[in-house]
Amino acid sequence: MTVVLRKYRDGNLEAIVDLINKADALDHLDEGTDASAFRELLHRPDFDPYNDAFVVLDEDQSVVGHARLDLKNAPRQARFYVHTVVHPDWRDEPIEELLLEQLWNSAQERRRTLGSKPVQFRTYCAAHQGKRISLFGKLGLHPCATISTWSITPSTTWQIRRFHPAFGCVHMPGARMTSPPWKSSTQPSPMSWTSQQ
Repeated sequence: MTVVLRKYRDGNLEAIVDLINKADALDHLDEGTDASAFRELLHRPDFDPYNDAFVVLDEDQSVVGHARLDLKNAPRQARFYVHTVVHPDWRDEPIEELLLEQLWNSAQERRRTLGSKPVQFRTYCAAHQGKRISLFGKLGLHPCATISTWSITPSTTWQIRRFHPAFGCVHMPGARMTSPPWKSSTQPSPMSWTSQQ
């Protein structure tokens, strides 16, 4: 089975809203939305959906995954907030890993513009999302805060496991995939990682 990872297009909006609502019905995170609210979220002044949002399409061109990278840039530190959602029927495939890897690469490119201040790459999950917690642990992410959701930052030794041989991915133009630093234990991370205490 092959999937396609590419940047968001306006024609994906309704399918992403449907995906978010299907995932929320299963996950009970109260993150359901409608097209108007989601369009407003994507087109706010501090976000570029055409560079910072991605979709994963299956062989039928259906959206099975979505991710976006929000930068909150403050004078003393910056945070990349990572939002991912995967269709419930596709959660046994490495879709979320694929999306996280793409967001990591996008964050690395944008990191160069942030100067020398500390930068965090953060994602979240609810305490009842055992599969996601396990996945984040396997990727080397660790909890940095426990509230109603977990905020998670990666360690510098983040290793992505290899995709199953029966699962392929085609990276489309605009979804640039470079070799991330966590794939090589000898290459230092260009990001300064901090954790919330």
